[in-house]
Amino acid sequence: MAVYPVLEPLKYNGKRYQPGQTVEMESKHAAVCAAVGDEISPKEPEQPNNNPADDQGNKETAPSDTEVENPAADEDTAQESLAEIVDAIADLDQENPSHWTNDGKPDSRSLSAVLGRIISAADRDTAWERYQSSTEK
Repeated sequence: MAVYPVLEPLKYNGKRYQPGQTVEMESKHAAVCAAVGDEISPKEPEQPNNNPADDQGNKETAPSDTEVENPAADEDTAQESLAEIVDAIADLDQENPSHWTNDGKPDSRSLSAVLGRIISAADRDTAWERYQSSTEK
């Protein structure tokens, strides 16, 4: 993982970032994301604090990064993500061949650029089926 500057509004892994902020992401994601700039630095592990003053009651408490697994929340997030992909499909230019594959499906790279995150072919296919069923009604 590395740290990148955010150049334009970005939603990555369910969190929104504004220009001027930084985002930690894998280089393969940053390579296809136009919303981030060049790598600032690789993520380095945090070093222990060896400040003796901290051992005398001057400790600052950091917010907890502990996450509790919640399958229902994961399902909600997956459904929200799928809905975002369906919306992005609707935003693609029907007349722009670079937005579509040769077999008529939305191009995953175009969807990734619209959403600011990597969209897998499997997620694209699921969203494409939902999009088609919603437009046939």
